[in-house]
Amino acid sequence: MDATHRPKLKTAFKKARVIAPLHTAGPVAATPDGSKLVTCVGEDALLTDVKAGVEICRFAGDTESITSLCITPSSSHLLLFTSSLSLRIYEIPKSLTPQTKLVKPIRVVARAHDAPVHVCKADPTSTYLASGSADGVVKVWDILRGYVTHLFKGHGGMVIFNPGAFIDAIKCACADTFQSGERHWVYDYLDLSLTLCASLSIPPMR
Repeated sequence: MDATHRPKLKTAFKKARVIAPLHTAGPVAATPDGSKLVTCVGEDALLTDVKAGVEICRFAGDTESITSLCITPSSSHLLLFTSSLSLRIYEIPKSLTPQTKLVKPIRVVARAHDAPVHVCKADPTSTYLASGSADGVVKVWDILRGYVTHLFKGHGGMVIFNPGAFIDAIKCACADTFQSGERHWVYDYLDLSLTLCASLSIPPMR
């Protein structure tokens, strides 16, 4: 093609949409259907419509960094722990329409643990929450009423959870590394027994 007839390339573009920063640091959680995403931007928790890439709302924090969070399987509640050791429970808006006002917690437990919580997960019925702290304590909470139903104390190491599904029976795991191996203490919600096992696979409740 002759250079004189070559079409002129477009060098300036008008932005059609802007997606604000979604994540700076901290935990991330998504609803089971993948339609909504909760991320941490500074000390705030942000709810985003994944398909549209639009911010739905922000959840009112306590100015402290978020250490752990999770969404109930019913997508009804956001459960959030901060470095102030508080537990904050929020109702997740059902509408995808963006909100300008901060979503305030429906319940706050000022001192949920005596050490930072780095893992938490809700059971399939969205009734209970299990949280594990750095001092080796696991607590099971009634989500709507905000009180502890069970408290498990392990060996003093940091608490971790089995990465598999969290079942109705609510089993929690503590792990401590010693020498070249790991030992796993498993608490059974059904009979509160304590066992030592190599695998953390969890069978469904009968």
